[in-house]
Amino acid sequence: GEAYRLCITRRNGEKKIVASFFAPQLHNNMEVSMNMDLKDLKFLFDAELKYLIRKLLMGVVLANRESYGMRFEDVFIANELIAYMLLHRIASSVEDAEGMGQRLLDAGVFEAAVENPNAFRNHFIPFYVNQQHETV
Repeated sequence: GEAYRLCITRRNGEKKIVASFFAPQLHNNMEVSMNMDLKDLKFLFDAELKYLIRKLLMGVVLANRESYGMRFEDVFIANELIAYMLLHRIASSVEDAEGMGQRLLDAGVFEAAVENPNAFRNHFIPFYVNQQHETV
């Protein structure tokens, strides 16, 4: 998957980047012209979420782990999933892999097992998969 930016061009020619999302690699630039409100772009983020879930959950290895002096059941480790994404060319960089994991964390698909993990980063941080999430 690649990181893409949604860029809005106003009638006066001014460009504004309004969102970033991940999708399968496109081989050509794609221009779409439409009249719609930004809230109508929810379909794009829903498609991105489904794509990321399908690709990333294959690399999630749930296990009982010890971290921060505590025992966690049925968790995965962030840097192991990031290594999987890079090895299987789902992400082209650590930064893209972190962004993909962060997107699933923000959407509630992943849940932090420790307090204040700040973000999905390439570290030994345990996370749960929210089995109750509507798209899992």
